[in-house]
Amino acid sequence: MTGLKKFRQLIIGLAVACGALYYTLRGVPLGDLWGSFAGVQYVYLLPATALIVLSYWVHACRWRLLLLPLKKVPVAGLYAPMMVGNMGNLLPARAGELLRAYLFGKKYNVPFSGALATILVLRLFDLVLLLLLVAFTFIAYAGAFDSPVGDSGLTFGDLALQFGRATALLLGAILIFAYFLLRHGAATRAWIGRVTKPLPVRWREKIGFLIEEFLSGFRALKTFTLFSQVGGLSLLELAVNVFSFYPLYWAYELENKSLESLLVLAVVLSLILIVLPAPAFLGSFQAGVMIALNQLFGEDKVTAASFGMVAWGLNFLVVVLVGLYFIFHEHLSLRQVVKTDAFDP
Repeated sequence: MTGLKKFRQLIIGLAVACGALYYTLRGVPLGDLWGSFAGVQYVYLLPATALIVLSYWVHACRWRLLLLPLKKVPVAGLYAPMMVGNMGNLLPARAGELLRAYLFGKKYNVPFSGALATILVLRLFDLVLLLLLVAFTFIAYAGAFDSPVGDSGLTFGDLALQFGRATALLLGAILIFAYFLLRHGAATRAWIGRVTKPLPVRWREKIGFLIEEFLSGFRALKTFTLFSQVGGLSLLELAVNVFSFYPLYWAYELENKSLESLLVLAVVLSLILIVLPAPAFLGSFQAGVMIALNQLFGEDKVTAASFGMVAWGLNFLVVVLVGLYFIFHEHLSLRQVVKTDAFDP
């Protein structure tokens, strides 16, 4: 990646962060926001932190299962590449997965492509479960989005219901595609080649690379038992991530502490972080919290802004502090971590 491209990504990311922060903080008196931090019951940050750490432990457990055909590694041995890789995801280029595969391969003498393949499979599990969560939440709790859309007679609830159904269809299409790719690989790859033929050569090569890595990673799931274990741990990790926000509901004494509010917050936040990528998720994270808690559930605007700041800060500190610990523990170079694009295959 050229220096100019890096600079352009950084500028775009900062612009997104500034715009999202402006949206979050407009109409919020900064004095009231600062004062809100004094009223937080910080004792609830302890269980919230424990749940965040637990989610990383579960992630390491399921990654270990996929790595078994390559290398039998203890769960503790995966923390360094995983957490340093998560730090890489805070950078503008968001190349943490490449960094994680590189660090694991270097530490255990495993081919980069093999390690990356297992990470791609984990991301597919994450995508499937996220789409399932989005579809369920938007269909089951469409009423949470009930507010008029102009003079059209429609409400956001109607749109949410339609979006949930579209997401369910997309999930079905992904699963069907994955099935044909795994069971009829040659024919499916030939079809992909025809569909992608109009694209530039570089894009076709990247798509081909990702397809082959995906297939390589899925070959690790040789038995239904292993597949079920990875799927079960993926579901557990998603649940822990969703409920990691719940202690903060009590820290701020939110009026609505329902499961509906928690699921809508998780879904809206996930979608906003995808649509509005920003360095370290700054701004986009707070905007997602503001939309969910204030716009949809009517929580006080100052409270929603403060909640977003504290929740973001807690997640950021866990990733950075644990990542820095492993950088120094493994004697890694900070310069090496920043130059994540150097590991782009």
